[in-house]
Amino acid sequence: MKRLSLLCQFLSRGKVARGVDVGYDNFFRVKSLSVNGANPVSFGYDDDGLLVQAGDLTLARDSLNGRLTGTTLGNVSDSWTYNGFGEAQNYSASAGNVALYSVNFTRDNAGRITTKTETIGGVTSIYSYTYDPARGWQWQRSEPVHLRWQSKRAGIHGKKWYRISPDHRPTR
Repeated sequence: MKRLSLLCQFLSRGKVARGVDVGYDNFFRVKSLSVNGANPVSFGYDDDGLLVQAGDLTLARDSLNGRLTGTTLGNVSDSWTYNGFGEAQNYSASAGNVALYSVNFTRDNAGRITTKTETIGGVTSIYSYTYDPARGWQWQRSEPVHLRWQSKRAGIHGKKWYRISPDHRPTR
């Protein structure tokens, strides 16, 4: 009979030696992690065994079904809301009182997303989706033209910006 054991320490050798220590609770869930014995991260679970704490990150869950409703790390937080079928309806992220990102989904009777309204840094974009059984998903972007950052490697002349037109399509 083979004896099974849990990984408690992992060591790597080479130019940079590393060691990862893993601690477990009585239910064999990871209780703590540390790299090279420094800065241990502890993990916490609710009565249903769902993760609710990972270091300084706090995870909030719906008490009825355990679904994730939000997280908090310092002054950065996010939140999820769901419709009656358990499908994501809204998501938002903020740092303190500053809204960083939000998205809202509307769905058809089959649960397919028909509209996505997304706000990033105060700029709102609306995406409309339709489904044609013969051609599959079709989408249309219906917001004004915005300036977007192209790349950090834009050349020696510094930052370059480019326009995204309302009829811009993704490549497959």
